[in-house]
Amino acid sequence: MPVSTARSAGDTVQISDINDVRTDALNHEGCRVYHDANQTITTGVATALAFNQERYDEDAYHDTVTNNSRLTIPAGQATGAYFIWANVQWENVTVGLRVASLRLNGATTIAQHLTDAIDQGSQSHVLACTYQLAATDYVEVMVQHARGSNAILITAANYSPEFGLARLIV
Repeated sequence: MPVSTARSAGDTVQISDINDVRTDALNHEGCRVYHDANQTITTGVATALAFNQERYDEDAYHDTVTNNSRLTIPAGQATGAYFIWANVQWENVTVGLRVASLRLNGATTIAQHLTDAIDQGSQSHVLACTYQLAATDYVEVMVQHARGSNAILITAANYSPEFGLARLIV
């Protein structure tokens, strides 16, 4: 490692003076997906959301046709920590509980947000967590409500429904 040189206020540092920049820390692996139409959610039924569009997808984490509810860690990918997030927005409904969660491999809830209906406005769920994932693990966004009749999950440009993950590289 190079020896540091004392500098005074106002000194200019040249990029060539920086010898230990970790270029691997600048890498990014992951994806961000969304759905381009409202989705009708049946009352009382846990539903995996569909995501038919991609903002980006590095390393084929998502397929817009087959199992489009899933973000899947590619085969051969080493086990690692991932930042996983989702954002969904419901139509204005004044009755019943709303639930959104991140579900691992079709069975394990790894993040969840619950809210009661309110008298005005629509409701959003923002979910985020870090979790250790291995090759072929997959994550889905699950929603459920207790309205008593179908409810609509609203499409809103750039934030609902949106779903993504990023591999944390250290």
